[in-house]
Parts: sequence; C-alpha cells; structure tokens
Amino acid sequence: MGMQVLVLGNRQGLNKALEKLDVPYTLLVNQPIKFPPKRAQIIQVKKFPLRKSELESVAKDLNIKPTHVIATIESAVLSASFLRRHLACRLSVHSVIKKCALKSEMKSYLRKFEIPMTPFILSEDFKNNQELINQLASEIGYPMVAKEIDNSGGRGIQIIQSKKDLERINNRNLIFEKFIEGSEGSIESFIQDGKILFTNITEYFDKKYSNILPANFDKETTQKILELNEKVIKSLKISWGMTHMEFYQSKSGLLFGEIALRPPGGYIMRLLKDAYDFDPWLAFASIELGLAFDFPIKSEAYAGCLIYHPGEGEVTRIDDVSALSHIQSKFKVVVGQKIKSREGVGEDVGYSIFSHSNQKQIKNDIQNIKNKSPIKVRN
Repeated sequence: MGMQVLVLGNRQGLNKALEKLDVPYTLLVNQPIKFPPKRAQIIQVKKFPLRKSELESVAKDLNIKPTHVIATIESAVLSASFLRRHLACRLSVHSVIKKCALKSEMKSYLRKFEIPMTPFILSEDFKNNQELINQLASEIGYPMVAKEIDNSGGRGIQIIQSKKDLERINNRNLIFEKFIEGSEGSIESFIQDGKILFTNITEYFDKKYSNILPANFDKETTQKILELNEKVIKSLKISWGMTHMEFYQSKSGLLFGEIALRPPGGYIMRLLKDAYDFDPWLAFASIELGLAFDFPIKSEAYAGCLIYHPGEGEVTRIDDVSALSHIQSKFKVVVGQKIKSREGVGEDVGYSIFSHSNQKQIKNDIQNIKNKSPIKVRN
C-alpha cells in the first residue's frame, strides 16, 4: 500500500503539494472551507480530537487508511500526535510535540538547558490570587505580559501595567512574562533525521503587519540566531518537521520567544517561495513523508508582505496598490462590507506581496503603502 495522508487544517499550498506528489489525502477541519479541493475527502468537526471517543469517531469516518498525519495549524498539533498513535501512522515523540505546543512545558523544559529567555511565572488558576500578584510584582515587575498557555498568533494576550490590571484577570492557565523592549523576528527550519537541512531568518518589519525575508542582519547577529535555533531544536530533540522559532533582540541580548512545530503564518511560506525560488509546501510535504528534497543554498531576492486589517468598521473605499517592488495584492473584502475587530495575527482582510533585489526598496514601498491605508473604514 502506498502513502495516504490525514491533514489537520486547510492550507492550500500543502493540498497542491500532496496532489503533485500524487498522494491521496483527507482534510480534517474545524471550520467550513470556502473553496474545497476536489481530490480530497473533507471531514468537518467542531474541534480537533483529543479524547479517545473523538479519535475513534474520526477514524470511523475516514475513506482512507492513513500512513501519515500532518498538522498544518497550531490548534491541530496535539491532535495530530494523538491520531498518529491511534491510527498507527508514522510516529513523532509525543513529549516533544507537547513541548512545542504548550508554552508552559516548552519554557519550563528549555530553561533547564540555559536557553536565554525573559523571566516567566506559570499560573493554573489566577483569579485575584494576592500571593501570586505579589510574587509577579517582585519577580517579574511591570509592565508584564499575560498569555494564554494554549493560544497562539497573538490571541489572548494582555499587557499588564499595574496591580489593578492583575486584579482584573480571572483566566486560567496563564504564563506571565516580563515585557520585552526590542525587535522581534523568527527563524524557519526544515529538519530530517535530527539534521537541520534549511534555515531562513525573517524580520518582523512591522510586528503583526509586515514580514521581510531573509533578514538582513549583520554576521554576528545572524550567527547568534542560528546558534540559538540549533540549540533549541537539539534540546527539544526534534527529529523531523518544520519549525518556526520566534526570538527577540533586546537590550540584554538575544532572547528565545517560542517555537512551533508546524508551518508559519504571516504569509511566510509565500515569501520563502519568492525569495528562494522553491516550493516550501512541497518541501514540507516531503519532510513529513520522509522523502528527499533538494533545498536551495541561498536566496535569489528579498521578499516581503504587508497585511491589511484596518480595524472594526464598514469598508468605504479600497485603493489600488502600486510600487516598484510590488508584485501582487489580494483584498478579501468589498466596499460596504463590515469588518470585525482583529483577534489574532492570522486574521486579515487582504495582503500585498513584494519582491526585489534591494531590501531597502521593499521597506520603503511597504511603509509608503501602509501610510496611505488602501482599505478605508468607518466605525
């Protein structure tokens, strides 16, 4: 029997890569697909399965007998690990998956390996715990950041400026971190048999709205980022997959943010294609299936994106985008449509893609277009 794949989450690039490899696949999704692929069975669930009964229900509905299970989004990573075991597919080490999916386990574990990171304190049940409030004030200090342990993409983040802010929190399962002043970026890696086969460093040019790659840092900074990435991957004992590790450049030096064992968002996969002239989704599929892939040695150009979300309101106008390095734009709304507020970085109402041999040109074009605000709304 040949390879058959169960994919958790819908990412068009992976669907096309699996079809190119002529590998049958089923999509397990937790929301409707606007343009479903014609060659895939689609199973929709309210949430990705974690309990035994949920796993059995999914297995019963499958038209294929999967040899591999692939997670494409953060909320599906743990479920994919459970399904690999339940369906006897290519296995990943579950403890490794948990450390990459849960911030609490990830940071507590990596701290033992002296990975540089901002101070943090975990809380399973906060709800105006005065003893913990005092501990946070003395050990973390203000301002601090409260993050939901099982969330990603900027969702569920609160900036805490004072004791009053802390006393208003009633969430469970939080991680409190010292607020970091500095720039942020990420490093993407493809790993097979414990070896890093490809890396790219991404600059968050305008956090939550614009990414540019490859980052044009000096040699010393680049080397430190590469070394931190390698140390984190080795410490976690990641043997295969694609990682997306975020880092901070602060006054105190380079700091680890978090790592995800799945493809990144923020249109980074598209930018990898434009900058390095290869198909990162085909690379990802090959890595997940244990197939060989010929990775590029260096980039051919720089690539960047500008993500649009003007905030809550009704769209009144959409302007054309034009710039020297601009190559494509897509607007997902029309005039008269109402936009909801943005809850996470994965939510947008459009984007523009840029590519050029000169990174400064891309930055100038992005800044100029952002200043013009192509999508206008009224509240």
